[in-house]
Amino acid sequence: MSHLNGLGDIKRAPALKAFFSYAVSKSFPMVVRADVRQIIGGADGMLADVDAFLPVPGSSRHLVMFAGPSFTYGDRHYMQKVFGVTEAQSIASGYPVYDAHAGSDAAGFGFSATGFVTTHWLVNMDAAVNRLLGSAADSPITQRTTQHVVTLSVAYAW
Repeated sequence: MSHLNGLGDIKRAPALKAFFSYAVSKSFPMVVRADVRQIIGGADGMLADVDAFLPVPGSSRHLVMFAGPSFTYGDRHYMQKVFGVTEAQSIASGYPVYDAHAGSDAAGFGFSATGFVTTHWLVNMDAAVNRLLGSAADSPITQRTTQHVVTLSVAYAW
């Protein structure tokens, strides 16, 4: 990623995450999910996601699949650290100074599959295609406004 020379690195960092899921009803099994992540160090900011998923045909008791739209919001700290260009970075990189603001980070469409390995353990895979919005899309360092995201997690439920 030579186009980022002079901008510095954003180090890996832990994040605290709170989330909420709500199933509308058995007759209309849409799941609305929201989460907030506070990154501690690294990008040092807050991200929030809102998703709405409907079941995908082929789901079963042991494999549940959903698909639907998503929206991501980033606070000013996160957006500036990831998409902004400070005066010092401008001098080092040649990019113009860019002040990223809080707001829409991305909107997209995703797929989620959860496999129940045992009564307590589950494996979840999420995949999405997102389009950057607002400051993220307008940043001079953004080369592509379309992103592909894949996450894999393992969880233990009591």
